[in-house]
Amino acid sequence: MKKFLVFMILTLVLLGCADNSLKSTPASQVSEKLINLESAVVVFGQSTCAACTDYKPVLQEVLKNYPNVPIMYVETDKDNRSDVTSLVERFLPEATVTPITYFFVNGELVGFERGAFRYSQLKAFLVEKGYISE
Repeated sequence: MKKFLVFMILTLVLLGCADNSLKSTPASQVSEKLINLESAVVVFGQSTCAACTDYKPVLQEVLKNYPNVPIMYVETDKDNRSDVTSLVERFLPEATVTPITYFFVNGELVGFERGAFRYSQLKAFLVEKGYISE
């Protein structure tokens, strides 16, 4: 019985440490997803952008509560410049500021917003665009 209890506790601890953190996604990987007509929430940010830094915890909270939302964060100042340029030219109009959030459904751009969202705003957009249901 003790072994079973220890096993269950370890399992719960490990599950609690599941990695739903926001990681930077290479621009080339984002392009590949969009070419394959996949749905994605693409966020352009920079490591030196204060608003981007403030926005990341909001994105992480969404991933924690909705792990199936396909959020892809591109850190433009740390990625391959030609890959970023190619992604912007092919898929991302108005990529003139950071952060900027693009919403793609089946590879088609269905909307974008400049600036950082609060959690409630982002959740409302995700519901509106069909990524999550309330």
